Amino acid sequence: MINELTALKQLVQQAYKDSLFHYSQNLLGYKDINERTHMRMIRGLESEWLRKMSCVPRGTFKSSLCTVAYPMWRLEKNPNLRILIDSEIYTNSKNFLREIRGHYESERYINVFGDQRTDVWNETEI
Repeated sequence: MINELTALKQLVQQAYKDSLFHYSQNLLGYKDINERTHMRMIRGLESEWLRKMSCVPRGTFKSSLCTVAYPMWRLEKNPNLRILIDSEIYTNSKNFLREIRGHYESERYINVFGDQRTDVWNETEI
């Protein structure tokens, strides 16, 4: 029974690692993200291109996808990455990091990927 649960958990983890769309919508709870509106942006983020730029109007979840979900999703695939979240206004950067921390600390996330908190866990660095 334990092996079956472990195998099922690994399948769920892999499904989230394979799809930024499902990771964002289902694991992080961004329910307003939909295929029709966001799939082109998501495919661009999922691509192997090193440089990415999303030019979409305000209110289309660009920050939620590009600044919150995408870095978290990339770290699931490679935990050794280092990601800088920068904004013209320092407070915005801290707010994005606070949102990321909230996702990592959520019961939904911990149930799937475990507790990711480390010794460095504050308002400017995780």
